[in-house]
Amino acid sequence: MGLQYQSLYQLIANAGHGTALADVAVSAKGLGVRRLRALLSGQDLNGKKLLDISYVCINHTYDMRDTKTRILDAAERLLSERGFAACSLRAVTAEAGANLGAVNYHFRSKEALIQAVFRRRLEPLNRERLALLDAYEAKARGKPLPLTALLYAFLDPLLKPGRDGSGFIRLIGRMYSEPSLNIYKIFRAELQETIHRFLHAFRRTLPGLPPEDLYWRLFFTIGAMAQTLAAGPLLRLLSEGTCNPDDLEDALARLVQFTGAGLNAPAMESRKRKAGKGSNS
Repeated sequence: MGLQYQSLYQLIANAGHGTALADVAVSAKGLGVRRLRALLSGQDLNGKKLLDISYVCINHTYDMRDTKTRILDAAERLLSERGFAACSLRAVTAEAGANLGAVNYHFRSKEALIQAVFRRRLEPLNRERLALLDAYEAKARGKPLPLTALLYAFLDPLLKPGRDGSGFIRLIGRMYSEPSLNIYKIFRAELQETIHRFLHAFRRTLPGLPPEDLYWRLFFTIGAMAQTLAAGPLLRLLSEGTCNPDDLEDALARLVQFTGAGLNAPAMESRKRKAGKGSNS
């Protein structure tokens, strides 16, 4: 067996977490597609038997997720635990049982990997938010939505009990509490349509609220949501165990009540508007 075939054989045989075709391809640059296919079928280009792939598959334990999914899962766990700056690609590859070549093949960079992690979660989350908003608006038959319904449409998909575990909850909390240039790019790319739809709905529900007040109050609402997602241990500490931040259904009801009261409060007269009145008097 030639050196190239031997090294690839070892790559396949020693992969305790399984080896996807992308891993093999990254390690087989220059081998050629025909030779790679022949190797994976257990033959050389002339049909001669080289190795028994079935033996390798049967006698090794494989993680059935593909390499890209394993990398995304590992990155999500580590990002939620360590934060964006402290999470290295080497830590991700070690957690995923992959190599740096596989990360470069699928994502090209750490920034692109982080964006892919968030996109995987934000796309279905925002589809669910917009579907709820559509359902509430259809029920309202053209009338403005009740504020409580609007807040549930925005918050419920994120705080729904059992949504992919606490790692996802902490990850979204970090997205809001540890902003960076890359996170801002994610916001623009992934949240633009959702923000536009909800802003329009909030303006209809709160028609007398000046735009400046609405933006501030939505900003505070998002901040309260991020705190709920990311700082559960602080609540447990402050309440000396009286409050349970893991009860997401209770947390959602309290968050809707709190943010609804803030959004529905009388408009605050800003210094700008006060100054304008003073100059006209």
